[in-house]
Amino acid sequence: ILASRDKAVLEQLAASYRAQEKVVIDRRDQREMDDLGARRSRAAQHDDTDTGGNP
Repeated sequence: ILASRDKAVLEQLAASYRAQEKVVIDRRDQREMDDLGARRSRAAQHDDTDTGGNP
């Protein structure tokens, strides 16, 4: 009984770690997407000022 309880605890811990890793990965991916969007926005504004357009 003790071994099965230990196994269940370890499985829960592993699931918790996997969930936390997913959160970290999702946040990193979102940060990269935000950074890319900001770069594109700045590039578009820069292109507008180069061609005399309004931002």
